[in-house]
Amino acid sequence: MAADASKGDGRRRSDSFALSRLRRLARHPLATIRGRLRRRRAGADTTVADHLEVEQAQMRALVDQLLRYSALLADAVTATPERASLPTQKATVPPAPPARQNASARARATQGAVSHPASTLVDALVCPRCRSAAEVRASVVTADGRIKTGTIACTGAHGLVGLIDHGKLDFRPDPMALARAAAEPPGDPMVVEAIGERRVAADAHEVLREGEWLAAGNGMLVAGQPLGAGLRLRAPCTDASVRLLRRPSGGIADVYLDGHLVSSVDLSQEEGSQVLAVPVAVDLPLAVHEIAVWARVPAGRHEERIAVEEFVLWGPLNSGFAAPAPLNRGNPYSPNIERWLDRLPAGAPILEVGGGDRRRCRPGLFNLEFLKFELADGYGDVACLPFADHTFEAVCSQAVFEHLANPFAAAAELVRVTRPGGLVITEVAFMQPLHAVPFHYFNMTTWGVQELFSSCETVECGWFGALSSTVEWLLTSAGLATKVGPEELADLVQRVRALDPLVDYDDLRSVASGVYLVSRTPN
Repeated sequence: MAADASKGDGRRRSDSFALSRLRRLARHPLATIRGRLRRRRAGADTTVADHLEVEQAQMRALVDQLLRYSALLADAVTATPERASLPTQKATVPPAPPARQNASARARATQGAVSHPASTLVDALVCPRCRSAAEVRASVVTADGRIKTGTIACTGAHGLVGLIDHGKLDFRPDPMALARAAAEPPGDPMVVEAIGERRVAADAHEVLREGEWLAAGNGMLVAGQPLGAGLRLRAPCTDASVRLLRRPSGGIADVYLDGHLVSSVDLSQEEGSQVLAVPVAVDLPLAVHEIAVWARVPAGRHEERIAVEEFVLWGPLNSGFAAPAPLNRGNPYSPNIERWLDRLPAGAPILEVGGGDRRRCRPGLFNLEFLKFELADGYGDVACLPFADHTFEAVCSQAVFEHLANPFAAAAELVRVTRPGGLVITEVAFMQPLHAVPFHYFNMTTWGVQELFSSCETVECGWFGALSSTVEWLLTSAGLATKVGPEELADLVQRVRALDPLVDYDDLRSVASGVYLVSRTPN
Protein backbone atom coordinates (compact mmCIF):
# COMPACT_ATOMS: atom_id res chain seq x y z
CA MET A 1 0.00 0.00 0.00
CA ALA A 2 2.80 2.42 0.93
CA ALA A 3 4.64 1.55 -2.27
CA ASP A 4 1.50 2.21 -4.34
CA ALA A 5 0.98 5.56 -2.62
CA SER A 6 4.60 6.49 -3.24
CA LYS A 7 4.22 5.66 -6.91
CA GLY A 8 1.06 7.77 -7.10
CA ASP A 9 2.81 10.73 -5.45
CA GLY A 10 5.69 10.34 -7.90
CA ARG A 11 3.34 10.38 -10.88
CA ARG A 12 1.56 13.46 -9.53
CA ARG A 13 4.86 15.26 -8.98
CA SER A 14 5.98 14.29 -12.50
CA ASP A 15 2.70 15.49 -14.03
CA SER A 16 2.84 18.71 -12.02
CA PHE A 17 6.42 19.34 -13.13
CA ALA A 18 5.52 18.71 -16.79
CA LEU A 19 2.52 21.02 -16.59
CA SER A 20 4.49 23.82 -14.95
CA ARG A 21 7.23 23.47 -17.57
CA LEU A 22 4.66 23.62 -20.35
CA ARG A 23 3.20 26.79 -18.87
CA ARG A 24 6.64 28.41 -18.84
CA LEU A 25 7.33 27.35 -22.42
CA ALA A 26 3.88 28.37 -23.61
CA ARG A 27 4.44 31.96 -22.47
CA HIS A 28 7.29 32.35 -24.96
CA PRO A 29 6.70 32.55 -28.71
CA LEU A 30 8.89 30.37 -30.91
CA ALA A 31 10.84 33.47 -31.93
CA THR A 32 11.94 33.97 -28.30
CA ILE A 33 12.85 30.31 -27.86
CA ARG A 34 14.79 30.43 -31.10
CA GLY A 35 16.66 33.45 -29.81
CA ARG A 36 17.65 31.54 -26.69
CA LEU A 37 18.97 28.72 -28.80
CA ARG A 38 21.00 31.22 -30.81
CA ARG A 39 22.53 32.74 -27.69
CA ARG A 40 23.54 29.31 -26.46
CA ARG A 41 25.53 28.87 -29.67
CA ALA A 42 27.08 32.36 -29.56
CA GLY A 43 30.78 32.28 -30.31
CA ALA A 44 30.74 28.84 -31.90
CA ASP A 45 33.04 28.58 -34.94
CA THR A 46 30.67 26.90 -37.39
CA THR A 47 29.43 27.54 -40.92
CA VAL A 48 26.02 28.97 -41.78
CA ALA A 49 24.92 25.54 -42.96
CA ASP A 50 25.98 24.03 -39.63
CA HIS A 51 24.04 26.73 -37.75
CA LEU A 52 20.87 25.95 -39.73
CA GLU A 53 21.24 22.20 -39.25
CA VAL A 54 21.76 22.49 -35.49
CA GLU A 55 18.94 24.99 -35.15
CA GLN A 56 16.48 22.85 -37.11
CA ALA A 57 17.34 19.77 -35.03
CA GLN A 58 16.88 21.69 -31.78
CA MET A 59 13.63 23.23 -32.94
CA ARG A 60 12.28 19.83 -34.00
CA ALA A 61 13.13 18.44 -30.56
CA LEU A 62 11.49 21.43 -28.89
CA VAL A 63 8.31 21.10 -30.96
CA ASP A 64 8.12 17.38 -30.16
CA GLN A 65 8.47 18.22 -26.48
CA LEU A 66 5.75 20.86 -26.65
CA LEU A 67 3.40 18.46 -28.41
CA ARG A 68 3.95 15.83 -25.69
CA TYR A 69 3.28 18.41 -23.01
CA SER A 70 0.16 19.66 -24.82
CA ALA A 71 -1.24 16.12 -24.88
CA LEU A 72 -0.48 15.80 -21.15
CA LEU A 73 -2.12 19.14 -20.45
CA ALA A 74 -5.25 18.23 -22.42
CA ASP A 75 -5.62 15.03 -20.39
CA ALA A 76 -4.98 16.89 -17.16
CA VAL A 77 -7.47 19.66 -17.91
CA THR A 78 -10.29 17.23 -18.73
CA ALA A 79 -9.50 15.18 -15.62
CA THR A 80 -9.08 18.05 -13.15
CA PRO A 81 -12.16 18.63 -10.95
CA GLU A 82 -11.24 22.30 -10.46
CA ARG A 83 -11.90 22.89 -14.18
CA ALA A 84 -15.63 23.10 -13.55
CA SER A 85 -15.21 25.85 -10.97
CA LEU A 86 -13.33 28.23 -13.26
CA PRO A 87 -15.38 31.29 -14.25
CA THR A 88 -16.69 30.90 -17.78
CA GLN A 89 -18.56 33.05 -20.23
CA LYS A 90 -21.44 31.86 -22.33
CA ALA A 91 -23.05 33.86 -25.11
CA THR A 92 -22.34 37.37 -23.80
CA VAL A 93 -19.32 39.53 -23.10
CA PRO A 94 -19.12 41.67 -19.96
CA PRO A 95 -19.11 45.40 -20.54
CA ALA A 96 -15.77 47.17 -20.67
CA PRO A 97 -14.46 48.08 -17.20
CA PRO A 98 -14.83 51.86 -16.78
CA ALA A 99 -11.20 52.26 -15.71
CA ARG A 100 -9.94 50.74 -18.95
CA GLN A 101 -12.12 52.52 -21.49
CA ASN A 102 -14.32 55.57 -21.23
CA ALA A 103 -17.60 56.28 -23.02
CA SER A 104 -16.08 58.54 -25.66
CA ALA A 105 -13.54 55.86 -26.58
CA ARG A 106 -16.34 53.31 -26.89
CA ALA A 107 -18.30 55.67 -29.13
CA ARG A 108 -15.32 56.25 -31.41
CA ALA A 109 -14.67 52.52 -31.64
CA THR A 110 -18.25 51.64 -32.44
CA GLN A 111 -18.65 54.25 -35.16
CA GLY A 112 -18.47 52.56 -38.55
CA ALA A 113 -18.05 49.04 -37.14
CA VAL A 114 -19.59 46.07 -38.91
CA SER A 115 -21.03 42.96 -37.28
CA HIS A 116 -18.83 39.87 -37.43
CA PRO A 117 -20.67 36.63 -38.22
CA ALA A 118 -19.04 34.79 -35.31
CA SER A 119 -20.55 37.20 -32.77
CA THR A 120 -24.10 36.04 -33.59
CA LEU A 121 -23.35 32.30 -33.23
CA VAL A 122 -21.94 32.03 -29.71
CA ASP A 123 -25.21 30.70 -28.28
CA ALA A 124 -25.41 28.03 -31.00
CA LEU A 125 -21.96 26.53 -30.47
CA VAL A 126 -21.59 22.91 -29.38
CA CYS A 127 -18.68 20.54 -28.92
CA PRO A 128 -17.95 19.01 -32.35
CA ARG A 129 -17.07 15.69 -30.69
CA CYS A 130 -20.06 15.07 -28.43
CA ARG A 131 -22.46 17.99 -29.15
CA SER A 132 -22.49 19.08 -25.53
CA ALA A 133 -23.00 22.81 -25.09
CA ALA A 134 -19.89 24.91 -25.58
CA GLU A 135 -18.74 27.70 -23.29
CA VAL A 136 -16.81 30.70 -24.54
CA ARG A 137 -14.26 32.54 -22.42
CA ALA A 138 -13.08 35.85 -23.87
CA SER A 139 -9.54 37.10 -23.28
CA VAL A 140 -9.74 40.11 -25.62
CA VAL A 141 -12.97 41.89 -26.59
CA THR A 142 -13.64 44.97 -28.66
CA ALA A 143 -15.38 48.00 -27.21
CA ASP A 144 -18.56 47.19 -29.12
CA GLY A 145 -18.79 43.75 -27.46
CA ARG A 146 -17.25 41.39 -30.01
CA ILE A 147 -14.90 38.64 -28.92
CA LYS A 148 -11.52 39.08 -30.60
CA THR A 149 -9.54 36.39 -28.79
CA GLY A 150 -10.76 33.60 -26.54
CA THR A 151 -11.30 29.90 -25.95
CA ILE A 152 -14.16 27.47 -26.61
CA ALA A 153 -14.63 24.64 -24.12
CA CYS A 154 -16.87 21.58 -24.09
CA THR A 155 -19.13 21.44 -21.03
CA GLY A 156 -18.89 17.67 -21.25
CA ALA A 157 -15.67 15.66 -21.13
CA HIS A 158 -13.52 17.14 -23.89
CA GLY A 159 -12.04 20.29 -22.36
CA LEU A 160 -10.89 22.97 -24.80
CA VAL A 161 -12.12 22.21 -28.31
CA GLY A 162 -11.48 25.49 -30.11
CA LEU A 163 -10.13 29.01 -30.06
CA ILE A 164 -11.38 32.42 -31.12
CA ASP A 165 -8.57 34.06 -33.04
CA HIS A 166 -9.05 37.55 -34.47
CA GLY A 167 -12.80 37.05 -34.24
CA LYS A 168 -12.75 33.73 -36.11
CA LEU A 169 -14.12 30.53 -34.58
CA ASP A 170 -11.35 27.97 -34.96
CA PHE A 171 -12.25 24.35 -34.28
CA ARG A 172 -9.06 23.18 -36.01
CA PRO A 173 -6.51 25.07 -33.90
CA ASP A 174 -2.78 24.49 -33.80
CA PRO A 175 -2.07 22.08 -30.88
CA MET A 176 0.57 24.37 -29.36
CA ALA A 177 -1.75 27.39 -29.56
CA LEU A 178 -4.43 25.33 -27.79
CA ALA A 179 -1.91 24.32 -25.11
CA ARG A 180 -0.85 27.94 -24.56
CA ALA A 181 -4.49 28.99 -24.23
CA ALA A 182 -5.17 26.21 -21.73
CA ALA A 183 -2.20 27.34 -19.63
CA GLU A 184 -3.42 30.93 -19.39
CA PRO A 185 -4.99 31.74 -16.00
CA PRO A 186 -8.59 32.98 -16.15
CA GLY A 187 -9.23 36.67 -15.70
CA ASP A 188 -11.17 39.66 -16.93
CA PRO A 189 -10.89 40.19 -20.69
CA MET A 190 -8.77 43.01 -22.05
CA VAL A 191 -10.84 45.60 -23.91
CA VAL A 192 -9.56 47.10 -27.17
CA GLU A 193 -11.05 49.45 -29.68
CA ALA A 194 -13.04 48.09 -32.62
CA ILE A 195 -10.68 46.72 -35.24
CA GLY A 196 -10.31 47.73 -38.89
CA GLU A 197 -7.92 46.48 -41.57
CA ARG A 198 -5.46 47.81 -44.14
CA ARG A 199 -4.22 45.67 -47.02
CA VAL A 200 -0.87 46.43 -48.65
CA ALA A 201 0.01 44.65 -51.92
CA ALA A 202 3.50 43.20 -52.12
CA ASP A 203 4.35 45.51 -55.02
CA ALA A 204 3.18 48.68 -53.22
CA HIS A 205 5.69 51.54 -53.08
CA GLU A 206 5.86 51.43 -49.28
CA VAL A 207 7.16 47.84 -49.34
CA LEU A 208 10.97 47.93 -49.50
CA ARG A 209 12.64 45.32 -51.70
CA GLU A 210 15.96 43.59 -51.11
CA GLY A 211 17.42 41.64 -54.02
CA GLU A 212 15.54 40.76 -57.19
CA TRP A 213 11.73 40.49 -57.33
CA LEU A 214 9.55 39.85 -60.37
CA ALA A 215 5.99 41.13 -60.84
CA ALA A 216 3.42 38.33 -61.16
CA GLY A 217 0.22 40.38 -61.52
CA ASN A 218 -2.47 41.45 -59.04
CA GLY A 219 0.13 42.95 -56.73
CA MET A 220 2.07 39.70 -56.25
CA LEU A 221 5.87 39.51 -56.35
CA VAL A 222 8.02 36.41 -56.95
CA ALA A 223 11.60 36.22 -55.69
CA GLY A 224 14.01 36.32 -58.61
CA GLN A 225 16.82 34.65 -56.69
CA PRO A 226 16.99 31.72 -54.24
CA LEU A 227 18.71 33.64 -51.40
CA GLY A 228 19.00 37.27 -50.38
CA ALA A 229 15.58 38.35 -51.65
CA GLY A 230 13.47 40.07 -49.02
CA LEU A 231 10.49 42.38 -48.56
CA ARG A 232 10.11 44.77 -45.63
CA LEU A 233 7.11 46.83 -44.53
CA ARG A 234 7.17 49.31 -41.65
CA ALA A 235 3.70 50.39 -40.58
CA PRO A 236 1.53 50.84 -37.47
CA CYS A 237 -0.65 47.87 -36.48
CA THR A 238 -1.83 45.77 -33.56
CA ASP A 239 -2.20 42.56 -35.59
CA ALA A 240 -0.72 41.47 -38.89
CA SER A 241 -0.41 38.58 -41.34
CA VAL A 242 1.23 38.05 -44.71
CA ARG A 243 -0.33 36.20 -47.63
CA LEU A 244 2.06 33.76 -49.34
CA LEU A 245 1.49 31.47 -52.32
CA ARG A 246 1.85 27.71 -51.99
CA ARG A 247 2.67 25.92 -55.26
CA PRO A 248 4.88 23.08 -56.58
CA SER A 249 7.94 25.39 -56.76
CA GLY A 250 7.22 27.43 -53.67
CA GLY A 251 10.49 27.56 -51.70
CA ILE A 252 10.72 28.52 -48.03
CA ALA A 253 9.75 31.90 -46.56
CA ASP A 254 11.19 33.15 -43.27
CA VAL A 255 8.82 35.69 -41.70
CA TYR A 256 10.11 38.23 -39.16
CA LEU A 257 8.49 40.75 -36.83
CA ASP A 258 10.74 43.57 -35.62
CA GLY A 259 13.82 41.50 -36.40
CA HIS A 260 12.63 38.32 -34.64
CA LEU A 261 11.82 35.18 -36.59
CA VAL A 262 8.10 34.39 -36.26
CA SER A 263 7.85 31.38 -38.57
CA SER A 264 9.49 29.52 -41.42
CA VAL A 265 6.97 28.33 -43.98
CA ASP A 266 7.54 25.68 -46.65
CA LEU A 267 5.50 26.92 -49.60
CA SER A 268 5.92 23.82 -51.78
CA GLN A 269 2.99 21.51 -52.44
CA GLU A 270 2.38 18.61 -54.80
CA GLU A 271 -0.08 20.20 -57.20
CA GLY A 272 -2.06 23.38 -57.79
CA SER A 273 -1.73 26.57 -55.79
CA GLN A 274 -3.19 28.04 -52.63
CA VAL A 275 -2.69 31.32 -50.79
CA LEU A 276 -1.67 30.84 -47.18
CA ALA A 277 -2.16 33.62 -44.61
CA VAL A 278 0.72 33.45 -42.11
CA PRO A 279 0.06 35.18 -38.75
CA VAL A 280 2.78 37.64 -37.80
CA ALA A 281 1.46 39.71 -34.88
CA VAL A 282 -1.49 39.28 -32.51
CA ASP A 283 -2.91 41.62 -29.85
CA LEU A 284 0.06 44.01 -29.73
CA PRO A 285 -0.13 47.63 -28.56
CA LEU A 286 -0.60 49.98 -31.49
CA ALA A 287 2.87 50.94 -32.71
CA VAL A 288 5.01 50.96 -35.84
CA HIS A 289 6.28 47.44 -36.51
CA GLU A 290 8.50 46.02 -39.23
CA ILE A 291 7.31 42.89 -41.03
CA ALA A 292 9.86 41.18 -43.23
CA VAL A 293 9.73 38.15 -45.53
CA TRP A 294 12.96 36.56 -46.75
CA ALA A 295 13.37 33.87 -49.39
CA ARG A 296 15.28 30.70 -48.60
CA VAL A 297 15.80 27.59 -50.71
CA PRO A 298 16.93 24.31 -49.12
CA ALA A 299 19.55 22.06 -50.64
CA GLY A 300 18.39 20.21 -53.75
CA ARG A 301 15.54 22.65 -54.47
CA HIS A 302 17.44 25.48 -56.15
CA GLU A 303 14.72 26.24 -58.72
CA GLU A 304 12.09 27.13 -56.13
CA ARG A 305 11.06 30.74 -55.51
CA ILE A 306 8.70 32.23 -52.93
CA ALA A 307 5.73 34.38 -53.97
CA VAL A 308 4.28 37.12 -51.74
CA GLU A 309 0.81 38.49 -52.41
CA GLU A 310 -0.07 40.93 -49.65
CA PHE A 311 0.50 42.25 -46.15
CA VAL A 312 -2.66 42.51 -44.03
CA LEU A 313 -2.59 44.92 -41.08
CA TRP A 314 -5.18 45.54 -38.37
CA GLY A 315 -5.62 48.37 -35.93
CA PRO A 316 -8.20 50.69 -34.34
CA LEU A 317 -11.10 51.46 -36.66
CA ASN A 318 -11.07 54.97 -38.15
CA SER A 319 -7.37 55.40 -37.30
CA GLY A 320 -6.09 54.56 -40.74
CA PHE A 321 -7.87 51.19 -40.70
CA ALA A 322 -11.18 50.59 -42.48
CA ALA A 323 -14.08 48.29 -41.72
CA PRO A 324 -13.69 44.98 -43.62
CA ALA A 325 -15.40 45.06 -47.01
CA PRO A 326 -16.66 42.18 -49.18
CA LEU A 327 -13.71 40.47 -50.86
CA ASN A 328 -13.44 37.40 -53.07
CA ARG A 329 -10.04 35.74 -53.54
CA GLY A 330 -11.54 32.35 -54.42
CA ASN A 331 -14.00 30.88 -56.92
CA PRO A 332 -16.71 33.06 -58.49
CA TYR A 333 -20.04 32.83 -56.69
CA SER A 334 -22.46 30.35 -58.23
CA PRO A 335 -25.70 31.78 -59.67
CA ASN A 336 -27.40 28.48 -58.82
CA ILE A 337 -26.76 29.21 -55.15
CA GLU A 338 -27.00 33.01 -55.09
CA ARG A 339 -30.50 33.26 -56.54
CA TRP A 340 -31.83 31.06 -53.73
CA LEU A 341 -29.94 32.90 -51.00
CA ASP A 342 -31.31 36.18 -52.35
CA ARG A 343 -34.84 34.96 -51.60
CA LEU A 344 -34.13 34.65 -47.87
CA PRO A 345 -34.99 37.47 -45.45
CA ALA A 346 -32.25 39.96 -44.61
CA GLY A 347 -30.18 38.75 -41.68
CA ALA A 348 -31.37 35.13 -41.94
CA PRO A 349 -28.78 32.75 -40.42
CA ILE A 350 -26.96 30.99 -43.28
CA LEU A 351 -24.09 28.53 -43.10
CA GLU A 352 -21.76 28.36 -46.09
CA VAL A 353 -19.59 25.23 -45.87
CA GLY A 354 -16.26 25.39 -47.68
CA GLY A 355 -16.80 28.92 -49.00
CA GLY A 356 -13.07 29.33 -49.63
CA ASP A 357 -11.06 32.54 -49.48
CA ARG A 358 -14.13 34.77 -49.70
CA ARG A 359 -15.70 37.35 -47.39
CA ARG A 360 -19.30 38.34 -48.10
CA CYS A 361 -20.00 40.71 -45.15
CA ARG A 362 -23.62 39.57 -45.41
CA PRO A 363 -25.37 39.79 -42.01
CA GLY A 364 -26.18 36.31 -40.73
CA LEU A 365 -23.97 34.39 -43.16
CA PHE A 366 -21.05 32.35 -41.76
CA ASN A 367 -18.35 30.83 -43.99
CA LEU A 368 -16.93 27.72 -42.30
CA GLU A 369 -13.79 26.39 -43.98
CA PHE A 370 -11.67 23.29 -43.42
CA LEU A 371 -8.59 25.02 -44.84
CA LYS A 372 -7.18 28.10 -43.11
CA PHE A 373 -8.21 30.65 -45.71
CA GLU A 374 -7.80 34.17 -44.36
CA LEU A 375 -11.20 35.48 -45.46
CA ALA A 376 -13.27 32.63 -43.98
CA ASP A 377 -15.27 33.31 -40.81
CA GLY A 378 -14.19 30.14 -39.03
CA TYR A 379 -12.61 26.71 -39.38
CA GLY A 380 -14.02 23.26 -38.76
CA ASP A 381 -14.94 19.89 -40.24
CA VAL A 382 -18.21 19.42 -42.13
CA ALA A 383 -18.35 15.85 -40.79
CA CYS A 384 -18.72 17.17 -37.21
CA LEU A 385 -20.15 20.68 -37.31
CA PRO A 386 -19.80 22.75 -34.09
CA PHE A 387 -23.38 24.05 -34.21
CA ALA A 388 -26.57 22.99 -32.46
CA ASP A 389 -29.44 21.30 -34.29
CA HIS A 390 -31.69 23.56 -36.39
CA THR A 391 -29.43 26.63 -36.17
CA PHE A 392 -29.60 27.88 -39.78
CA GLU A 393 -32.34 28.94 -42.15
CA ALA A 394 -30.24 27.68 -45.06
CA VAL A 395 -26.98 25.81 -45.63
CA CYS A 396 -25.02 25.91 -48.88
CA SER A 397 -21.85 24.41 -50.31
CA GLN A 398 -20.06 24.97 -53.61
CA ALA A 399 -17.44 22.56 -55.01
CA VAL A 400 -17.10 20.76 -51.68
CA PHE A 401 -18.72 17.33 -51.80
CA GLU A 402 -16.36 15.86 -54.42
CA HIS A 403 -13.58 16.45 -51.88
CA LEU A 404 -15.19 14.64 -48.93
CA ALA A 405 -14.15 11.09 -48.03
CA ASN A 406 -17.60 10.45 -46.48
CA PRO A 407 -20.14 12.66 -48.28
CA PHE A 408 -23.13 10.88 -46.70
CA ALA A 409 -21.98 11.77 -43.17
CA ALA A 410 -21.42 15.38 -44.27
CA ALA A 411 -24.88 15.55 -45.87
CA ALA A 412 -26.47 14.32 -42.64
CA GLU A 413 -24.66 17.09 -40.73
CA LEU A 414 -25.94 19.79 -43.11
CA VAL A 415 -29.49 18.53 -42.62
CA ARG A 416 -29.03 18.38 -38.83
CA VAL A 417 -28.05 22.05 -38.45
CA THR A 418 -30.77 23.31 -40.85
CA ARG A 419 -34.12 24.36 -39.43
CA PRO A 420 -37.23 22.31 -40.32
CA GLY A 421 -38.41 23.49 -43.73
CA GLY A 422 -35.07 25.18 -44.39
CA LEU A 423 -32.99 24.95 -47.57
CA VAL A 424 -29.88 22.87 -48.26
CA ILE A 425 -28.21 23.98 -51.50
CA THR A 426 -25.36 21.90 -52.90
CA GLU A 427 -23.21 22.22 -56.02
CA VAL A 428 -20.81 19.38 -56.90
CA ALA A 429 -18.49 18.29 -59.74
CA PHE A 430 -19.69 15.90 -62.47
CA MET A 431 -17.39 15.86 -65.55
CA GLN A 432 -14.59 17.91 -64.00
CA PRO A 433 -11.07 16.44 -64.17
CA LEU A 434 -8.90 15.61 -61.19
CA HIS A 435 -8.17 18.64 -59.00
CA ALA A 436 -7.15 19.50 -55.42
CA VAL A 437 -4.97 16.39 -55.29
CA PRO A 438 -5.05 14.16 -53.29
CA PHE A 439 -8.44 15.18 -51.88
CA HIS A 440 -10.65 14.53 -54.89
CA TYR A 441 -12.86 11.51 -54.22
CA PHE A 442 -16.33 11.50 -55.80
CA ASN A 443 -17.80 13.26 -58.83
CA MET A 444 -21.61 12.95 -58.90
CA THR A 445 -24.61 12.79 -61.20
CA THR A 446 -27.94 14.44 -60.42
CA TRP A 447 -29.17 11.10 -59.07
CA GLY A 448 -26.08 10.80 -56.88
CA VAL A 449 -26.45 14.17 -55.22
CA GLN A 450 -30.18 13.54 -54.62
CA GLU A 451 -29.27 10.25 -52.93
CA LEU A 452 -27.13 12.19 -50.46
CA PHE A 453 -30.17 14.20 -49.38
CA SER A 454 -32.82 11.52 -49.75
CA SER A 455 -34.32 12.53 -46.39
CA CYS A 456 -35.23 15.93 -47.86
CA GLU A 457 -37.70 17.14 -50.47
CA THR A 458 -36.12 17.99 -53.82
CA VAL A 459 -37.06 21.56 -54.77
CA GLU A 460 -34.82 21.89 -57.85
CA CYS A 461 -32.06 19.84 -59.43
CA GLY A 462 -30.00 20.75 -62.49
CA TRP A 463 -26.60 20.96 -64.15
CA PHE A 464 -24.27 23.66 -65.46
CA GLY A 465 -21.09 24.38 -67.42
CA ALA A 466 -20.68 25.02 -71.16
CA LEU A 467 -19.26 22.12 -73.18
CA SER A 468 -16.29 24.22 -74.33
CA SER A 469 -15.35 25.13 -70.76
CA THR A 470 -15.31 21.47 -69.73
CA VAL A 471 -13.30 20.47 -72.80
CA GLU A 472 -10.76 23.24 -72.17
CA TRP A 473 -10.31 22.09 -68.57
CA LEU A 474 -9.88 18.47 -69.68
CA LEU A 475 -7.30 19.35 -72.34
CA THR A 476 -5.33 21.51 -69.93
CA SER A 477 -5.39 18.80 -67.25
CA ALA A 478 -4.10 16.28 -69.82
CA GLY A 479 -1.00 18.45 -70.21
CA LEU A 480 -1.62 19.59 -73.77
CA ALA A 481 -0.74 23.15 -72.85
CA THR A 482 2.90 22.05 -72.61
CA LYS A 483 2.85 19.69 -75.62
CA VAL A 484 1.35 21.85 -78.37
CA GLY A 485 1.70 25.51 -79.12
CA PRO A 486 -0.61 27.89 -77.24
CA GLU A 487 -2.09 29.06 -80.53
CA GLU A 488 -2.99 25.49 -81.54
CA LEU A 489 -4.64 24.76 -78.20
CA ALA A 490 -6.56 28.07 -78.26
CA ASP A 491 -7.73 27.35 -81.79
CA LEU A 492 -9.02 23.91 -80.76
CA VAL A 493 -10.93 25.35 -77.80
CA GLN A 494 -12.35 28.11 -79.99
CA ARG A 495 -13.69 25.56 -82.46
CA VAL A 496 -15.45 23.70 -79.63
CA ARG A 497 -16.77 27.01 -78.27
CA ALA A 498 -18.37 27.68 -81.64
CA LEU A 499 -20.42 24.49 -81.12
CA ASP A 500 -21.82 25.54 -77.74
CA PRO A 501 -25.02 27.06 -79.23
CA LEU A 502 -25.81 23.68 -80.80
CA VAL A 503 -25.80 21.93 -77.41
CA ASP A 504 -29.06 22.71 -75.62
CA TYR A 505 -29.63 22.35 -71.87
CA ASP A 506 -31.01 18.80 -72.05
CA ASP A 507 -28.11 17.66 -74.26
CA LEU A 508 -25.65 19.07 -71.76
CA ARG A 509 -26.92 16.82 -68.98
CA SER A 510 -24.58 13.92 -69.81
CA VAL A 511 -21.44 16.07 -70.20
CA ALA A 512 -22.01 18.96 -67.78
CA SER A 513 -19.19 20.27 -65.65
CA GLY A 514 -21.24 20.02 -62.47
CA VAL A 515 -24.67 19.45 -60.94
CA TYR A 516 -26.63 21.24 -58.21
CA LEU A 517 -29.48 20.40 -55.85
CA VAL A 518 -31.85 22.58 -53.85
CA SER A 519 -33.62 20.54 -51.18
CA ARG A 520 -35.92 21.33 -48.26
CA THR A 521 -35.55 19.66 -44.88
CA PRO A 522 -38.56 17.88 -43.35
CA ASN A 523 -40.91 19.97 -41.20
